[in-house]
Amino acid sequence: MITIAVVSVGAIAGFSRLHDSFSKYNPKFIKERVRHVPPNRTRGNQWLKQAEAWNPYLMEDCPMLSKPWTAENFKERGQKALEYLWAPIEWELRNWESLLDTIAAMWINKTIAFIGDSNTEAQFTSLVCLFHVKYGTYSKLVNDNDGTQYDSNGISMVFLRTDRIVEKTSCKSYCEGHSKIVKERLCLSKCKQTHLVTNRVSSNVISFMNRHKPDVLTINTGAHYSRGKHGTEDLAFQLFKMAVDSTIEWLAKIEWNIVVFWRLSHINLYSNGDWNTFGNCTADKPGTNINILHPVLHKRVSEQNDYVNTKIQTLQGKEYKALVSVLDVYTLSYDRPDAMCGKMKSRNGWDCTHFCAPGVTDVWNILLLSLLRKKMKEKEYPQS
Repeated sequence: MITIAVVSVGAIAGFSRLHDSFSKYNPKFIKERVRHVPPNRTRGNQWLKQAEAWNPYLMEDCPMLSKPWTAENFKERGQKALEYLWAPIEWELRNWESLLDTIAAMWINKTIAFIGDSNTEAQFTSLVCLFHVKYGTYSKLVNDNDGTQYDSNGISMVFLRTDRIVEKTSCKSYCEGHSKIVKERLCLSKCKQTHLVTNRVSSNVISFMNRHKPDVLTINTGAHYSRGKHGTEDLAFQLFKMAVDSTIEWLAKIEWNIVVFWRLSHINLYSNGDWNTFGNCTADKPGTNINILHPVLHKRVSEQNDYVNTKIQTLQGKEYKALVSVLDVYTLSYDRPDAMCGKMKSRNGWDCTHFCAPGVTDVWNILLLSLLRKKMKEKEYPQS
């Protein structure tokens, strides 16, 4: 069986200076603290319109798609999004079935594991769907701590839902140690509001990894490290960095050979607002609203990805069991507001956080498998 894992992370313990207003959406904060800093992209939009859409599967072909993010025109947006191919891996996308055959033949009896939030769940589901329509799948029921598992053609795919990878702070214990600085009641209130975390990787994550011992791990973090969760962007970024540092240290101690892909975060492609302020993603083709995206989201994701890139660079040349590199879905996702789920039934607003399926998330996985195949050829993969 093959084990590949995807992880989503973020963390830190301790208070940072809070801004004037504890509001999540303080206009003064957005104006004074955030500048419009478009991310660096070297080649611009590389999504190419095709005469015939790339269509690896239909929604009805994949029973795992039981959570389509409740979009009104989810299926239509997804099908339209597939009219474009990501040029750097055009051959792999058109020959995705051959790519799966290569992976299945060379990595039989191994495991692929995903750990993270709702976008990580979407990536996991996408990969399961690709294998399901090609080979069929067998679902194995496991308990909450062991996550979700599907087996297909000798490969196991497993997923554990966790938004932060690290443990939450015990506010009671934390405030007892700070009673001389802040009154305990005020401390407890602020601690709960800012969702402090520790520098310890979650015991559920460690148990999950030790149980499945994945051969490939894909990690992502950042979406839940925001002012909406922690009160300010400054504190959220401190927590995020601590989580990344803790996870890297943990990966360095893994006792079995494993390939690690750290998936860079993609920007939530909102214009004129965000999830809570009723932004939208009304674009109908790639790259049409990239100049009016939410500036806070730009800055947050750019800083997070830069930090991850820098941190991973420090691992190069060192002898660890874990071989860590970056899975850059940021660049290919940036131009695709048209491929987001869109207007939702369940709320008076838009989902510009999750991609339709099938769609861009499948491209993430074809890129993942392409990089894995490259490592096979270069003999950079776990040896049994």
